[in-house]
Amino acid sequence: MRGIVSNFRIFLVLYRWFICLTICLFYITAIPDSTLLFLLLSLLFAVNIVVSILLFRPVSQKKQILLAVFDSLISAFLLVMTDGWSSPLVYQAYSSLLLFAFQMWGVPLLAYALLFFLTTMLVPTDPSNAIILDETMTKQLHIIMQGFTFVTLYLLGSYVVSYLLKQYRNALLLLRFLRSVPAVVQTADIAAHVEVLLIRILEVQHVFFYDSLEQEHSGEWLKALYRTKVVEQQRTNAFPLQKAGVVSPTCDHEDGYYYYPLLENGSLAGIIVIPLEEKRSLTRTDLFFLNVVSCVVKLHLRLISLKVETNEAAHSYLRKKLAQDMHDGLAQQLFFLSAQLFRMKQNMQPIHNDELASAMEGMEQQVKECHLEVRDVIANLRDEYEPCHIFDAVRKLLGRTTANSSLHLEYVTRGRVVKENVLVEEAIYRFVEESVYNVLKHARADELHVVLEATAVQWTVTVRDNGRGFAVQEQAHRKERFGLIGMKERVERVGGTVTIHSEASKGTLVVAVIPRWGYTTNG
Repeated sequence: MRGIVSNFRIFLVLYRWFICLTICLFYITAIPDSTLLFLLLSLLFAVNIVVSILLFRPVSQKKQILLAVFDSLISAFLLVMTDGWSSPLVYQAYSSLLLFAFQMWGVPLLAYALLFFLTTMLVPTDPSNAIILDETMTKQLHIIMQGFTFVTLYLLGSYVVSYLLKQYRNALLLLRFLRSVPAVVQTADIAAHVEVLLIRILEVQHVFFYDSLEQEHSGEWLKALYRTKVVEQQRTNAFPLQKAGVVSPTCDHEDGYYYYPLLENGSLAGIIVIPLEEKRSLTRTDLFFLNVVSCVVKLHLRLISLKVETNEAAHSYLRKKLAQDMHDGLAQQLFFLSAQLFRMKQNMQPIHNDELASAMEGMEQQVKECHLEVRDVIANLRDEYEPCHIFDAVRKLLGRTTANSSLHLEYVTRGRVVKENVLVEEAIYRFVEESVYNVLKHARADELHVVLEATAVQWTVTVRDNGRGFAVQEQAHRKERFGLIGMKERVERVGGTVTIHSEASKGTLVVAVIPRWGYTTNG
């Protein structure tokens, strides 16, 4: 609205100056030697200069009202001195009333306009002192004034219509955004939607949305740059994040930027940063759309947070229930089987067959390892396991599973990982575990290569053997191949993909690619 009023004032000032210059030209041409006319036109010229200067300066409303009243009195006086409402100066009087309308609305404006008309109509015009043009010049001046008034009203109407059409387009964009937001399930997608919407509504080159100032944005250097600026400004107490505002440029070649915090229950849920070009500011209409978008985003972020909390609670309940069932069932049976094997060894006569004795020892050791594995799984499900780096965890897994085999193992790790999502680590661990067990049970291989590669974007897990291979298409349709199906489902649950290549007598290659960032629990 402030932008509309400012543009109206520009139209009004231009209109008043055209009236002033045209009237001066006609009256001075028609009556060149009148001292009274010179004083009146000088007064008119001076008033227009004062109005033009003060209309755009930050003065108080009381002073602006006094200026409008003084201008109206001067216009009324000029009307009385130049043939009343038949004078061409009537257009100056209308512009004076319009100037007063910028300061007062409603009943005060109607009362003032009525008082103005009554005053100028009741005060009689003295024909001896009146400055009156001849009829021909008066008609010509009226025609010019009417033509320019029509052009001004046409331009003003075009501006209003274009402004309304722009706000209608922005409202449609906002409505489309409101309809698309419920389908968004990740914060990164919300940020992209918000940035695109505000760029189109505010008509700026860049808008950046941050759900957290601690999060790095390595993929977008400009977004990371402004994030760094905001963090530095906050650390130096240049502005509080609890209040929106514009940060002034710190260098001559830098433009300022507008920051808008999204507060949720006193905490910072996000921040919108809008880089501003030189002498660019946000209007009240822009701030209105920004407030609506921020309210919608805060509500949706809260819904996503509640959904994540609900999913985590459901996952925790299911994991604990599964852990309890495994403890009461499978773990107890394995322990009982281990005890039975030990008792069987104690009651049996000494075995003189080395092969049979080795088999009995292997069985007992395998049952113990299975029991330990089950207890590790139970601890993992109950979140009671000791934290271990994924590279080390896979190394221990490979050492334990291939200890009693003749496989030649080659384990390679590439990259550096400080922290990873627990579900992603679990998917990698189980993928390697299932792949190695398949090699031991089915491949008849003597070489096994396992590679874990971590980049800034993704994990690549490769398991390759030189075994007998198999027909991938045939095995994929067999109902009893639960291992392959479960392995693929677990990887796909964290946004990854699994690829299997195998040929008869040439071994098998299994590759899993899992994205590192942008993962959200979906249930």
